[in-house]
Amino acid sequence: MSENLISREDAAKDLLSAAAYIAERIESADGQAEAMEAIVPGYLSSGNVDLAAALADLVEDPTTRDRLLISVADRCAEAGDDEYAMQLADAVEDFSLQSQAKERVAVQMANRGDVDAALGLAQGLDHPDEVVTAVAVRLWGQGAEEEALRSLDGMVFALSKCVALQHFAVIAARGGDREKAVELLQSAAEEAAKIDFTEERIRARVDIASNFVDAGRNDSAIGVLDEARADAETLESVLREGFLSNVSVGMYRAGSVDLADRVLDTINDKSALIATLTGFASVHIAKGEHSEALEALTEAHEIIKSQVEKETRD
Repeated sequence: MSENLISREDAAKDLLSAAAYIAERIESADGQAEAMEAIVPGYLSSGNVDLAAALADLVEDPTTRDRLLISVADRCAEAGDDEYAMQLADAVEDFSLQSQAKERVAVQMANRGDVDAALGLAQGLDHPDEVVTAVAVRLWGQGAEEEALRSLDGMVFALSKCVALQHFAVIAARGGDREKAVELLQSAAEEAAKIDFTEERIRARVDIASNFVDAGRNDSAIGVLDEARADAETLESVLREGFLSNVSVGMYRAGSVDLADRVLDTINDKSALIATLTGFASVHIAKGEHSEALEALTEAHEIIKSQVEKETRD
């Protein structure tokens, strides 16, 4: 390339500049794209969005370039520079990724409290649910609870509504209204049952169960986790074991050691077993039960040592 953004003098100033200097001069398109994926976030963290955008625009791989521009647009919108954020979003070439960029900008608008601008931008999106969720959460946090709930009526996906209701519940619980939090989580569980994709439904139910535990309703958490377990057992993919691990740890955290152990017994993959036992240990550590945590970790370590090469995935 004829011109470079980072000079040799710049490269001598700090490691990030040195890395960018080298990355600009990588001749392989794939290699340069991989390097910029590590470097551009560094410039975003330091607030140098102009250089981050310029480096992103140098990437020849169109998908990587678009994704980096999305991250820069997101950072600009977070800082309140919506005009520049939209310029970057418009520069994204892939239509679906451009829509994603505008969605990220709209979400940042909502997070900042510019609800009208966020909703105005959302009207041009094919899937505005994430923006509507951000707007609804902002409204709920401001005390406009009825308006926040009404905003969910136009949502297309049950998962989005489920996520929004969980956010409402967390805010209610933090405000000391556990009764309202539990009601909202029950509504979220009803929405979770409507989610079409099994994997998404399981993740939603595990998240809801965790929030039920935080709200002091272990019984409700266990009920939702049992539904997640039943879903997970229908899967034939490698995700099955990981989901069962999450369910088992959730039940352990909810206080049902027997149920957690029953689910643990259905797990065959050693990596998932190790993750489950490590999860059990984390529950004990949070309670200050260090000897029990050590016991679980010791068992996990023994499984690691028992693995043969063909069983080792992580």
